[in-house]
Amino acid sequence: MTSLHPLWSRMAGSTSGQVRFRPSIALDPDGRVVVIYGMGNVDNLDDLGNERHYVLSLTETAVRNTLDEIIRVVGDVNWGVQLE
Repeated sequence: MTSLHPLWSRMAGSTSGQVRFRPSIALDPDGRVVVIYGMGNVDNLDDLGNERHYVLSLTETAVRNTLDEIIRVVGDVNWGVQLE
């Protein structure tokens, strides 16, 4: 499978924050994996430095070939919120 790292590159103008806590994972009605996670130090938003702080949601979709084999997994951003 293809990693979605670096996840933060999907947000316009973002800098490389770190995912510091375990993401929340669920399945949507179509059985696709939905991941919600925060980047940056979401426990200390006053310490901005050069980091931007986000909470993001991605849906992973498996791309299959004609034999119904998974050839790659792509992630689409559902929404993203910059914390200030």
